Amino acid sequence: MRPPWFPYFNEMCREAVTRRVVSVREMNESSPNTPSTAPDFLTVEEAAEVLRLGRTAAYREVRKYEASNGAIGIPVERFGKQFRVPRYRIEAKLGGPITWPLPSTIATEEAPPARKARDTRRRPPRGDEPPRLFSV
Repeated sequence: MRPPWFPYFNEMCREAVTRRVVSVREMNESSPNTPSTAPDFLTVEEAAEVLRLGRTAAYREVRKYEASNGAIGIPVERFGKQFRVPRYRIEAKLGGPITWPLPSTIATEEAPPARKARDTRRRPPRGDEPPRLFSV
């Protein structure tokens, strides 16, 4: 048997959930007039994309920074086993703010179809009789 206050409680919960869903939607929708800013710390891959480096080259520069105690390389901070690149240091190196979100680097052109591999096996001669290996 339900307590007498149950219908009111149920309605209050439904209203709270509705308000919460609406506020989360408002948070997720960004107005087109407000510019998006980059996060304070970028991953090494994101920093590599901003600096137009490959992933391997970026990690090489990160290791140089760590080995040289900050003399050369991409400036990073370590959080546990992860590297993060401070946005303000990248912007200082570039001399201005970075644009965010990063432009997509995916090519819009479709890749050409792969060529079919040639058959390199030896074919039997076209005669009626198969070739003999040994004369009998």
